[in-house]
Amino acid sequence: MTFFCVIVALLVNYFWQREDARSMDRQVLKWQSWVLERVGQKSDQLSVLLTIMICAGFPALVLISALLLLDGIAFGVLTLLLHIFVLVLALSGEDVRGILLGSMQYCRTGAVAAARRHAHKCLERLSVRPAESTESTESTEGAEGAEGEDWARLLVKAALGQVLRRLYVVVFWYLIAGPVAVVVYAQCLFLWQGQAAGAAGVDLEWADMLRNTAERIIAIIEWLPIRLLMVFFALAGHFSEAWSEMADEQFWTLDVRQGELLLYRVAVAATGVSKDKSRDNDDTDCPELLSAVADLLHRTQFVGIAIVALYILVV
Repeated sequence: MTFFCVIVALLVNYFWQREDARSMDRQVLKWQSWVLERVGQKSDQLSVLLTIMICAGFPALVLISALLLLDGIAFGVLTLLLHIFVLVLALSGEDVRGILLGSMQYCRTGAVAAARRHAHKCLERLSVRPAESTESTESTEGAEGAEGEDWARLLVKAALGQVLRRLYVVVFWYLIAGPVAVVVYAQCLFLWQGQAAGAAGVDLEWADMLRNTAERIIAIIEWLPIRLLMVFFALAGHFSEAWSEMADEQFWTLDVRQGELLLYRVAVAATGVSKDKSRDNDDTDCPELLSAVADLLHRTQFVGIAIVALYILVV
């Protein structure tokens, strides 16, 4: 049943592309804002932990109650549908590969300015840290971003973050611990993004404490899935180059941003694109980088499905 739920959820997610923020995401933000308005009045660590426990624990308890209530009804069909429903809501509705190829097509036709505008628009949707993506997007008036990065690299990093957090981590923890783990992870992810704290208008210092605590939880939850995704990239691309990047000492670091950086380096190495081209701000090299990463993501999907199928058969 587990493999069937994953396949059905992935198929639904593939054919049901959502351009804008989904209504369920907005409902989650409303729920977290409501909690923050009532708990986030005291700027102490205890209130931060209490907020995370309520935001992540209450939806998990509701899901557990629903699973127990539906257990055995209609031969388990309702339970199956609930599993698929949770997975579809947690997965990303963005066509990440299509976004990368869209910017690539603009570049190949010579419309570099249009490619930049397309990339900046996509960055607003793809970024895993909305508050930071706004700052980066506003600063990318030319070819370079806030840290001297060109728009193509920023787009690739955002796409990899979306694939990691709204696909691979979700599927990984569903296979390991079921839909309850998916709900807890999704709630922590929203708390880390900080949108609810901004909407609730809580104290900035307390909001930073909340994000930092949520980031530590995210780092623990994502440590193993992000390393497995690196292995998938290596298997789907240039193994030796990707493996040499994975041998970096940052591989063992329990840090979200270091993990993101290492994931990007491994992905670029797996594509076979030279380091000089991946670091160059020349717009003529952007189509090659975007196309290579898009193809890598496509091949990685088949590797991931094959490994998941093998895992289900063995376990």
